[in-house]
Amino acid sequence: MLSKRVQVLIEEKELEKLKKIGHRAHKSVGEIFREAVRLYSERLASRCQRLAVVEKMAKLRAPIADWRKIEKQIIRAQAK
Repeated sequence: MLSKRVQVLIEEKELEKLKKIGHRAHKSVGEIFREAVRLYSERLASRCQRLAVVEKMAKLRAPIADWRKIEKQIIRAQAK
């Protein structure tokens, strides 16, 4: 259920693009905006989560092996 109103000012060209997208998708401009906001926020959250994982991995100070050696280990493990 929608409960908050947001006012956004955009260029006329941007509005026309959104109307065309909405027309093709059978959605209102408001629905297109809400979908864009949801996708953007999910993507941003996902990126932040990935960065946090990379930072944790960097702190592990784990030994780094040669890629060819790791690849052989992966292939052997998949063969089992």
